[in-house]
Amino acid sequence: MSVEKDIAIDRVRKIRHKISASFDHDTQKMIEHYLEYQKKFDDRLEPMTRPHYEEAKEPALAK
Repeated sequence: MSVEKDIAIDRVRKIRHKISASFDHDTQKMIEHYLEYQKKFDDRLEPMTRPHYEEAKEPALAK
């Protein structure tokens, strides 16, 4: 893995840790927060009519 990828991954992990810490590392609190946040912007969300995997032209995990 290149240094640039390591740096990017480290940045993502630090941010995710900060977000988790803001909810006292309680997954249920985080889920509840995001569900409420989703309700706040419900009018902007487009309903999913088909599963996302049917939209993909190529398999994500092709061997």
